[in-house]
Amino acid sequence: MTDSAKGKLIILAGPSGVGKTALRRAFSTFYQDLYSRMTPLILFTSRPIRPFESEGVDYFFRSLSEIRNLKQGPRYIVHKVHQDFQAIDKINLHELIKDSDVFYEGNTAIGRLFQTHPDLSAIKKITIFLSPLSRQEILRIRVRGKKNFQDTLLTLMRQKLLRRMKQYGRILNAQEVKDIQQRAIDAYFELKEAYHFDYIIPNHDGEDSDNWDKSFLPAGDAGRALDTLAAILTNHPHPNIEKWEENLVP
Repeated sequence: MTDSAKGKLIILAGPSGVGKTALRRAFSTFYQDLYSRMTPLILFTSRPIRPFESEGVDYFFRSLSEIRNLKQGPRYIVHKVHQDFQAIDKINLHELIKDSDVFYEGNTAIGRLFQTHPDLSAIKKITIFLSPLSRQEILRIRVRGKKNFQDTLLTLMRQKLLRRMKQYGRILNAQEVKDIQQRAIDAYFELKEAYHFDYIIPNHDGEDSDNWDKSFLPAGDAGRALDTLAAILTNHPHPNIEKWEENLVP
């Protein structure tokens, strides 16, 4: 599929709980003029809606059978994400990008799909990966071996995801505990894919962090991640931007 687009696709991807949604919401609030020139790309998902999410704003929430049925025609790209499935409306994306930049925030697997799918190859892209660890932290941890690195990351991401669920005031059922464990495990494989992205933003303030909720401006790493994203999208340098080599993550 060819594209005569005026805009480009801006991809913000990373592991579950790393702070992607919090960063996107902060960006839309504190860089409102910049964000208002972009059109959010809304995907279909089979996962249940979370507290503070809205239909047609965060996702189009559909049953698993409805998502699978989208595979029958050429319009949608359907892809497994953790325990669920998501779908991209190719026609909608190509229509949106004719008039403006399009902003996608979500899972690494979908971020890579945007980069590799032949039907989307003509679209200009800016690809950004939000990481729970910096390059220097990875170098320090990996000297203890691959197994230690995986265990450290698993513990880190599981804690972030558990704290996020506690913020929702939920008592977790067995399936939700299983889902958190799988998402924490998947974070390792997502970090292995990070070198494919144009920019990497290290951020310790996941969605469980109170630093996003400061009334004047996000604080700590949340604030740095916010300013780094704005710098990338306005083509300005920022000391927080990283680029990783393929073999960085052991």
